[in-house]
Amino acid sequence: EEPRHGRAWRAWGVMEARLGEVEQARRVYSDGLRSCRGHAPLWQAAARLEKEAGEADRARRMLRAGLRDCSAGERVEGAGGGGGGGGDDGLLLSWAALELGEGRLAQAQQLLERARAAGGGGGGRTHQLQAVLLARQGLGADARAALREGLRAAPGHAPLHTLLGSMLDADNDVEGARAAFREALRLHPGDGRTFHAWARLEARLLNWEGLRLLNEQAQQAFPPSRGGAVGGVSFPDDVVV
Repeated sequence: EEPRHGRAWRAWGVMEARLGEVEQARRVYSDGLRSCRGHAPLWQAAARLEKEAGEADRARRMLRAGLRDCSAGERVEGAGGGGGGGGDDGLLLSWAALELGEGRLAQAQQLLERARAAGGGGGGRTHQLQAVLLARQGLGADARAALREGLRAAPGHAPLHTLLGSMLDADNDVEGARAAFREALRLHPGDGRTFHAWARLEARLLNWEGLRLLNEQAQQAFPPSRGGAVGGVSFPDDVVV
């Protein structure tokens, strides 16, 4: 029996994608979107699949279609505002993250501005993307200011703490970086990107004991029943420098 709700279609598609069944995931998303065209997170998941498959143009088409249909059609529960949950602002932020990952900085900035206008200016993800965008433009001070503003507005958004840790690591503030990574993992123990960023720091310092302890923590977060590999669970569309 086919699912009746967008969340169920999304969960099914994500499962297929994680199993490496890209074509099956595409079919699931296509079928789901025929009956749930106004479900923004389903459009985001379909676009993410294409982005991860290296099909940036297909991802753009998905996001563009999602913006059209979600603006004209139904609004799903939890899809409005808040900086990235869904709705127009969430789709725009996903698109901005795509362009940022492709190195199209001007397009990413335009999409961030549109997301703010659509009500997505106060969430942690908006500040996260803005900070990364500024950092990639070589505007380190402005990037840190955007990051501080984001941490004030959304202290519980774990990727902001991971990004802070990466920036502090680049500044050789080792203890500050460790504290930021520790807070990120407290907020989201299953974020593989934080483990990787922290491991890079300890490896650079040749801190084998620190790496051993970090590996033990990762083993607890990713037990063998979940595949035993760090990185399987993370935030959608996050970009970390």
